[in-house]
Amino acid sequence: NTWLNNNNMEFFKEYKTKSNDEIIKTMKVLKEEFDKTKKVIVDLSYHLEDLERKFNLLNDEISKRKLNG
Repeated sequence: NTWLNNNNMEFFKEYKTKSNDEIIKTMKVLKEEFDKTKKVIVDLSYHLEDLERKFNLLNDEISKRKLNG
C-alpha cells in the first residue's frame, strides 16, 4: 500500500503525538493490510499443498512404472 510505504516511518516516529483519530485511521489501514496479506499467504499455502500432492501422485506413478519395467 502506498500510504504505508510513504508515511509509516514518519508516523511511527511520532505516533505518541498523533490524535486518536489518526491512530485509529492508521490501525484500520494496518488491519486491512494484515488481512489482505494473511489471505494471500493462506491461499499460497493451499496452492503449495496442492502442487505437492499432485507432484507426489505423479512421482509415485513414475516410480511404480520404473519398478515394473
